[in-house]
Amino acid sequence: MIEIKLYGTIMDNDSADIMRWWGWMDVCCPADITAKLAEAKPDEEVTLYINSRGGMLVAGYDMYCELRMYKGKKTAHVMSTAMSAATIPMMACEKRISEPISLLCIHNPRSSLWSEESETFKKKAEELDNVKISTLNAYESVLKISREEISALMDKDIIIDTGKAMEYGLIDEIAATDNVLVASVGDYMFPSQKMREVYAARKDADENNRKTLELEKLRFEILKK
Repeated sequence: MIEIKLYGTIMDNDSADIMRWWGWMDVCCPADITAKLAEAKPDEEVTLYINSRGGMLVAGYDMYCELRMYKGKKTAHVMSTAMSAATIPMMACEKRISEPISLLCIHNPRSSLWSEESETFKKKAEELDNVKISTLNAYESVLKISREEISALMDKDIIIDTGKAMEYGLIDEIAATDNVLVASVGDYMFPSQKMREVYAARKDADENNRKTLELEKLRFEILKK
């Protein structure tokens, strides 16, 4: 099985190459997916692990197309976050899994524009409307809700939990809680329930080992006498 990690900000290939040269490794690009798929045997299964708040939408489209063209089975696995452009490659996967703690978000296309001409703003607004149509095409092929409902959800621009993501059809399976290793809230990381259980079991084991060692020391002292 081929594993592809879509972690960090989604960028075009050239921008990602430059950022990595400068030491910024928390980025991903279409070339990452192309390179990994090139390693795959014919029809080999691919798992796309996602932990990204999004980035460049067009680069997300490129990733989507690369995955769509691949003939093998494709699974998307959301690790912590899949937002904005990071949700587009998911739509090219036959199966979409999410960790119980994951957060997802879809929203309308955005653009940064500096101009003093009203006509430029009008053209950009029309362009963004057209981009939204293309994005809706990707979501509509997968989601369980209507095109109008998808559009309304994009208008809201809100983060949703895995339960709602499953209800809408963004994902079709929530990973078993035993697989949860760490929970994230905003920019902070906290121990998950699984981590707490393992920690408690280890503490109990350490305490039992300590008591056993003390008994052995006591027995040794008695034998010396």
